Amino acid sequence: MRTELFCQTLDQELDDLLVEYQADEVLQKLKQPEQKKSYAFLLWFLRFYSSTQIHFRDNITEGKDDSSCDIILSKPGADKCNCFYIIQSKWRKNPLKSNGTSDDIKKALSDFEAILHGTRIPGKNIRFNNQYSDLKNHLAENGDVKFIFLMLAPYNDDIRSNVTDNIRSFTYNHPTSVDIIDLNRLKYDFIDKRYKRIQPDNPLDYLHNPESAEIKLNIERISNETEQGDYIRVIKPFESYIFFIKPKTVFELFDTYGFHLFAQNIRNPLPDSNYNEKIVDTMTYKPGSFWYFNNGVSAITRILPKAIQRTAEKITITGLQIINGAQTFYSVYRAYKSADLVTRTEMDDNALISIRLIKTNDPDMNRQITLFTNSQNRVFDRDFHANDEIQIRLQHESFQGSIWYEKRRGEFNYANKPDGVEIVSNEIFAHCYLSYYLEQCLSTIPIIEKDKNFLFTARTSHEHGLYEKIFNEDTKFNDMLASLYVYRSCCKIFNWNEEEFPVLFSETGTKKVIVTVFIMPLFKAVANKYAEKYARPEMANLTKWIIKSYKDDNVLLEKIIIFITDFFADLDKKDKKRASQSSAYFDILKIKIEDNEISVDGVDSIRPDVFSHFEIAQKHYYNDEYEEALTACNALLEIQDDHFNALHLMSNILLDLNRYEEAEDYCKKALSIKPKHEQLWYNLGSILRELKKYPEAEAAYHKQIEIKPDHEYAWDGLGNVLENQEKYPEAEDAYRKQIELKPDHEYAWYGLGNTLRSQEKHPEAEAAYRKQIEIKPDHEYAWYGLGNALGNQEKHPESEAAYRKQIEIKPDHEYAWYGLGNALGNQEKHPEAEAAYRKQIEIKPDHEYAWYGLGNALRSQEKHPEAEDAYRKQIEIKPDHEYAWYGLGNALRSQEKHPEAEAAYRKQIEIKPDHKYAWDGLGNALRSQEKHPEAEDAYRKQIEIKPDHEYAWYGLGNALRSQEKPPEAEDAYRKQIEIKPDHEYAWYGLGNALRSQENPRS
Repeated sequence: MRTELFCQTLDQELDDLLVEYQADEVLQKLKQPEQKKSYAFLLWFLRFYSSTQIHFRDNITEGKDDSSCDIILSKPGADKCNCFYIIQSKWRKNPLKSNGTSDDIKKALSDFEAILHGTRIPGKNIRFNNQYSDLKNHLAENGDVKFIFLMLAPYNDDIRSNVTDNIRSFTYNHPTSVDIIDLNRLKYDFIDKRYKRIQPDNPLDYLHNPESAEIKLNIERISNETEQGDYIRVIKPFESYIFFIKPKTVFELFDTYGFHLFAQNIRNPLPDSNYNEKIVDTMTYKPGSFWYFNNGVSAITRILPKAIQRTAEKITITGLQIINGAQTFYSVYRAYKSADLVTRTEMDDNALISIRLIKTNDPDMNRQITLFTNSQNRVFDRDFHANDEIQIRLQHESFQGSIWYEKRRGEFNYANKPDGVEIVSNEIFAHCYLSYYLEQCLSTIPIIEKDKNFLFTARTSHEHGLYEKIFNEDTKFNDMLASLYVYRSCCKIFNWNEEEFPVLFSETGTKKVIVTVFIMPLFKAVANKYAEKYARPEMANLTKWIIKSYKDDNVLLEKIIIFITDFFADLDKKDKKRASQSSAYFDILKIKIEDNEISVDGVDSIRPDVFSHFEIAQKHYYNDEYEEALTACNALLEIQDDHFNALHLMSNILLDLNRYEEAEDYCKKALSIKPKHEQLWYNLGSILRELKKYPEAEAAYHKQIEIKPDHEYAWDGLGNVLENQEKYPEAEDAYRKQIELKPDHEYAWYGLGNTLRSQEKHPEAEAAYRKQIEIKPDHEYAWYGLGNALGNQEKHPESEAAYRKQIEIKPDHEYAWYGLGNALGNQEKHPEAEAAYRKQIEIKPDHEYAWYGLGNALRSQEKHPEAEDAYRKQIEIKPDHEYAWYGLGNALRSQEKHPEAEAAYRKQIEIKPDHKYAWDGLGNALRSQEKHPEAEDAYRKQIEIKPDHEYAWYGLGNALRSQEKPPEAEDAYRKQIEIKPDHEYAWYGLGNALRSQENPRS
């Protein structure tokens, strides 16, 4: 909040008071606007600082021969004795002009002198005369007096040095104090109260310091003849007590010391509106339950009594700070304050509050106790420094502008902050300041280690502590603000959300880290070299220039950042790594810039609009906002159609959108600009693979491998396209090469497993799949591949387990339920197999095998009509299915639909003439229609294809016997028995054939 804005706000509030108190007797007597404003200024002062301000109006007296007003009032002090406050104010129409302020202070001191000596001449004002008379009586009794000079002007160093001797002389001659409340004090207190919801110290109260005061503390004794346990004493290593206090004690302590009791508490001083309603309700309505519901408070003190007598009800301690339980303490105070006498009595009779009091004079120990007693909510190092003088100074400096420095988490009421004011945490300021202003390459110094932030850690507490390095007498808020603006300029250029800043230093490899690590520390070197080369005197004070340039949208600020970005983009990976790991190497880069070894000539030629379009496109792309990314890329390419990065990004976007033909076009355009790019040939291979242009994709992957033989994915891509061309041995070699380069590759072992299975190397395939699972247990396909490899080895229970694991990982897997159905069917678990196939169909209704599998499971349960429907559905999806017509033929034959079955088998044979079962099925269908010669031909064809067929010789025997060819039938049956000695019908058929040859004994 700039001082001008505060003055405008204050002036408006004074006008509002003049309207509110227009009937005031004193105000009506004042004729001049200046007199009225001065009177309103006093009203505002009383209302702002005091919680019981209204009756103080009776203490306002008119001034004499000037336009100021005086106050003479008395208030009880901590000892219940009255203290008189003498206030003189000086309202100014133009507060920012401090001319004559020194004279005003000296004149006020002269008036105060006259008051103390009793030489002030009474005037016509009855209020003044009465109050002045009471004051003189008070002085005669050696009463306390405090003088306040209230001025609407800044009390700057020049004025302070001019009046210091006068104030020192005044206080030396009189046992009193003089408090000068100036424009800045009013502004800071106004911000505290209005925007932080903190009640500032009231100048009209005698301020006690509980950290050093001797305090009489009432303790509650509950011992009786049988119970002595009303407190606990710990002697080592730190003397401590745990005992009980009453609500009245809490009230009296807070009433005397206020929020100063919480000075060492790392939480915010509690605002009026932030006490805990539940604590208040418990204390008010269930005081007897309070101790059971509340953990109490923890406090530290400097001096404890040596012992507590058994009958003692009060102890004396020196120093008191509530370090945990501030909310409890304050809420009890609020409850007690608002209660009537009867309720207060009930509270004191029934409520007990536990207090743990620890004696310690060790600041480090105090900090540790505070840290661990507040461990229920995470505590940060910055919390411990909120009350440091430098943090207060930096915050006060920030109040001159529209960006306020937050020194304590959550100290501002964001919903109530002034329009145009922004709150920025000291942590963000510290990061920016360290990176930009102190030119620290942040990757070479520890910022965060195991979730420990060293920015607010003292060097004495940790070897990596940076607090003193960042925060010292040389630290100025404007330098911090300039640092923030450099970072925000980066955010603007790269289209980032600056609120993500705190996570930057826990990430690695991101562009944000590169910017904060490299660009910001080099900014001063490049900017200074540019200013020197092109004679830019306005850049001599770089802090001032950055602040102005940022507010004026000076494009040069952005050009310098882009220049450094491009400079680092052109460094090879080795140099980038060295710069990020070695502060010495980073310093060499700065020296090269300063010595012109790195030229800044390219700064002016940079086009931020082109850069911005690309960054916008890239941001949209990373956020999966593809259409927006395409729009930004197209806008850039209209400006510069050969922009390599834009063409490259376009191909990536289109690839992700499955617009492969367009992606191929842009990728090839980008390659025409940089034909040896280390990544683009791989991208092109991936695009061509999606287009099923496998030979071209193979060539692209080979080109990528030629440019970068150790590419981390190219061999895997090559293996994939070779596999799709059924070049399995070559694919196997490619996958093995990929594994050699990257043994823990997330897909290569799976690809190797597939190509081994395609070569019927099932044990090796099994081993490859298991290796893939070891690397990536939740792999989306490896368990399915393992299931297939196990099934091919007839390890059906293991296969079932693998498929189930795949389904657990990916319940909607497009093949795993089908594989599970097969594994179950092979174990004759047909109902379960049916359920698995149905689940597969639910996931993928047009599955190329699941309906066939379902048909088999149904037929195995003799559900032949349903099986027929399933096979027909499979044929509808895949008319040339290699097994479905055969399955349909079986289902039809089981329903004795032999002509239809014959047609189905013939269709299967048409699709796959060498089918290993269809001719046998056809033979059966023909024989059922008594077409025995045709059946014989079908069986003989089946035997020709599969000589060891488990049923065809038996069918042939039947066909021959039906044609009354017993000897040939005999031979066929004997052949069937040779192949399958336990055949369920062949021996019977053989017997019939022998009997037909009139050989009963055989």
